[in-house]
Amino acid sequence: MSQHWQQEPQPYQPAPNPYLQAPAQPPAPPQMPPAAPPQGFGGFPQQQPYPGGGYAQQPYPGAPQQPRSGNAVGAFFLGLPISLVMSLVLSGALFAVYKSSPASATTFRVVYGLAALLIAAAVGAVVGRVGGRSGGAHAAAGFLTALGIFFGFTNYLFPVLYDLGDIYAVRDALEADAFFPAKAWAESFTVITTLAGAAAAWGMAYAVGNRRP
Repeated sequence: MSQHWQQEPQPYQPAPNPYLQAPAQPPAPPQMPPAAPPQGFGGFPQQQPYPGGGYAQQPYPGAPQQPRSGNAVGAFFLGLPISLVMSLVLSGALFAVYKSSPASATTFRVVYGLAALLIAAAVGAVVGRVGGRSGGAHAAAGFLTALGIFFGFTNYLFPVLYDLGDIYAVRDALEADAFFPAKAWAESFTVITTLAGAAAAWGMAYAVGNRRP
């Protein structure tokens, strides 16, 4: 006996219409890394403009700050009147020692040495403050201090001559030797003290100038 298989009819399924399908979603754009800051030549940060124009100086990392140089000329002309005034103070102090009773060579040398250090401190501090790190200003402090100490000694001789005689004694001394004050100064103690004061003024100006921002 044979069996007759009959295939059951399948329901009709229309073919998919590509035009009726929803369009596919476009792929998401790739994630980009954050933009790096603008770099200048050599990989250093680019200079940023100021609001009013121009560019700011952007030093590279770890770069030492450039020291500011002072005004050597201004330091000289500011230290000059201080040196002259201090020389008058030295002359008055030496004349006071001369008028003291009894006057001794030891007292004279002590006063002269202390006054030299005082001139060095005053001139060196002012010149160093104005001159800053300028080597010319430091040298000017030493020169002005030596000038003040020298004239402080030589100028004190004139009131001494006037006290010993009169104005004619001063005139006669200058007519006999116009350089007698410098020759009286040119002794070992006074010369060494003057040079030491100049060196102290240079050191003071150097220390004060290098501490200035």
